[in-house]
Amino acid sequence: MNKNLIGLHHITAITSSAPKIFNFMIEILGLHLIKKTVNQDYIRTYHLYFTDDMVKAGTDITFFDFLGIPKGKQGKNGITRLGFRVPNDKASEWWQDRLDKFEISHDESKTRFGAKYFYFYDFDDQQYQLVSEEKPWCCWGRSLSTQPSAWRVRNSWWFRTFVWHHRLSRKTKSSSYRSYELY
Repeated sequence: MNKNLIGLHHITAITSSAPKIFNFMIEILGLHLIKKTVNQDYIRTYHLYFTDDMVKAGTDITFFDFLGIPKGKQGKNGITRLGFRVPNDKASEWWQDRLDKFEISHDESKTRFGAKYFYFYDFDDQQYQLVSEEKPWCCWGRSLSTQPSAWRVRNSWWFRTFVWHHRLSRKTKSSSYRSYELY
């Protein structure tokens, strides 16, 4: 049995509205709905599966809808932001303009590891980031989007997780967060 982590199959989140997340993922981000089932643990909620056009494992993002739940709060030891990739900096600018057109909240572009990125948020304040691969420093996957090829979002999830570190000594107690980028 291979015990090495070789990738993610999918990422699942919770949403307050199945119709709104459907619109956000399909109409705004250009992903495909490939499956709609019910939550087997609570059959009054949907389980929606969005992915690229090839339905390749590792490109899925799924949502359980719990109508009207309050917006989430960031905790410790969890995934806090999900990222999408685009081919270049110009595509990143195109996406900022597109999000503006749909009145989707986003931050200004920044640079990390030589790559431009920006954060954006859906109606539930779910946190996302979009990263340009104009100056790639990793191996990237393939398209995830129905948008024009020059501007597409791509797979190979990039997400941020915060891990709570707590250190004790005789004289002081200290705690800190560490941020890890996972690709």
